Amino acid sequence: MMMTQSNNKRIVKNTLFLYIRMFLMMGISLYTSRIILATLGVTDYGIYNVVGGVVTMLGFLTGAMSSATQRFLLVKLGINDVEGLRTTFHSALLIHFIIAFIVLFLAETIGLWFLNVQMNIPVTRMEAANWAYQATVISFAFSLFIVPYNASVIAHERMGAFAYIGIFDAVAKLAIAYLLLVIGYDHLIVYSILLLLVGIISNLLYIIYARTHFTECTMNFSLDKEYFKSIMNFAGWNLIGNLAYVVKSQGINILINIFCGPAINAARGIGFQVNQAVTSFVTNFQMALNPQITKSHAQGDMDYLNELIFRGTLYSFYLMLFLSMPILVNTHFILSIWLVEVPQYSVEFVQLAIILSLCDTLYRPLLTAHLATGKIKNLQIIVGVVNLLNLPVSYFLLKMGFNVLCTMWVAIAISLITLLLRIFCYCSIEVFPVLNFVKQVLLRVLLVSLFAIFSTFILQFMHSDGWSYFFLSSFYCVVCITIITYVIGLDKRTKDFLKKKIRVIMYLSLIHI
Repeated sequence: MMMTQSNNKRIVKNTLFLYIRMFLMMGISLYTSRIILATLGVTDYGIYNVVGGVVTMLGFLTGAMSSATQRFLLVKLGINDVEGLRTTFHSALLIHFIIAFIVLFLAETIGLWFLNVQMNIPVTRMEAANWAYQATVISFAFSLFIVPYNASVIAHERMGAFAYIGIFDAVAKLAIAYLLLVIGYDHLIVYSILLLLVGIISNLLYIIYARTHFTECTMNFSLDKEYFKSIMNFAGWNLIGNLAYVVKSQGINILINIFCGPAINAARGIGFQVNQAVTSFVTNFQMALNPQITKSHAQGDMDYLNELIFRGTLYSFYLMLFLSMPILVNTHFILSIWLVEVPQYSVEFVQLAIILSLCDTLYRPLLTAHLATGKIKNLQIIVGVVNLLNLPVSYFLLKMGFNVLCTMWVAIAISLITLLLRIFCYCSIEVFPVLNFVKQVLLRVLLVSLFAIFSTFILQFMHSDGWSYFFLSSFYCVVCITIITYVIGLDKRTKDFLKKKIRVIMYLSLIHI
C-alpha cells in the first residue's frame, strides 16, 4: 500500500514537471509557428513540412529502438539489476550508433532521389529544399545516437531535467524565428541550419545530464550478445508497428504533396501543430504514467497494473476531451487570431486531427502494458498490417477524386479498428478483465462523448465569431463536459475521493476567512 502511494506521488510529481514544461513550450511554440509561417510563406512552410516528412519516414527505426531501450532499462530498474542496467545501456548505445549510419546511407541515396524526382516542389525552391533536407538528415542522425541517453532520463523518471531541456529547445526556436526577421538570406535555408544547431545543442545537454547523474551512461561500445539478441528481437517486431505509424502519418503527408501540392501540406502541418499542442497535455500525463506501468509488470503487481491501465485510459481521454471541445467549437476564430494567413483546409485538418487523437488516446496505456510483456510479435504484425492500409486506401480515394480530407477519415476509422485489435492481442497473452474494461472505460467514454456532442447543439443558434462568443462558448463547453464527466464518466470510488478532497479544500478555505 505504501509502495502504491509512493508510486502515485511520483506520477503526480513528474506530471507536474512535464506540465510546466508543456505550458511554456506550447505558448512559445504556437507563437513561434505564427512568425515562421508569416516569414517563410505558405509554400516554403509546406516544403519544410514535407521535406521533414521524407526524413521522418526513416523515424520508424528510431521509434522501434527507443521503445525497446526504454522497456529494457525500465525492467532492469524495476528489479534493481544494476549490472544488467549497465550492460543494456552499452548494448543499446552501440546499436543506435550503427543505426545512425544506416539512416545516413538511406537518406543520402533513396531519400535524396525521392526528394528530387518524386516530390511536388517548385523548381525555383528545389535548392532550398535540398538544404533543408540535408540539415534535417544530419539532425535526425545525431538524435538517433542520443536515444539511449534520453531513454535513461525517462526510465529514471527525471522529468525535471526533461522539462528544462525542452524549455531551452523552445526558447531557442523562438530566437530563430526573430532572427529570420532580420536575416536577408534565403529564409528556408537559414531556418533549416539554425534548427540543426539547436537540435545538436539540445541533444548534447541530454548526454551531459545522463552521464553526470546515471552510472550506466558511460561511453562504452561494448556488446553483450544476450542483451543484443533480446533488444533486437523486441525492436525487430516493434519495427513493423513503427513503420506502419510513420506510413500513416508522414506517408500521407507525402501523398498529399503529390496530389495537392505544398500549400495543402502547410494546412495539414498547421492542423497537426494545433493538435500537438492539445495532445501534449495527455502525452505528458502518459509519459509520467508509463514507467510505473512497465515497472509494475516487471514486479508482477498485476492489480496495480490493471488499475493504471483503466484509470490512465479514462483520465487521458477526459483530459483530451476537456481541452478539445472549446477548440473544436472555435477552430476558425482561433486560427484567424493565431495566424496571419490561414491556408485552405486548415480548420478541417485541425478538427479531424483532434478527433483522431481522441481515438488514439484510448489505446496508449494498454499499448505500454503490452510492450512491457516483451511479447509483441502478434500485436505488431496484426496492428501494423491494418495501419499500413492507411496509405493504399487514401491513395485509392484521392485517385478517385475524393476531397483531401478523406485521408483523415480513413485514419480515424483505422484507429478505432486497431483499438479492438490491441485489446484482443493483449488478452491473448495476459489475464485482463476485458469486459470490465469495456464497461468501465470504453462505454463510459462513448456516453460522455455523445452527451458532449449533444450539449454543443445549442451553440449552433449563436451565430457569432468574436471574442465574446469565444469566451462564452468555451466556458459553456468546460462546464458541460465537467458535469457530464462527473455524472457519467466516473465510478463511485473516484466520486467519493473527489468529494472528500473538495470538503477538505472548502474547510481550509473557511478557516482562513
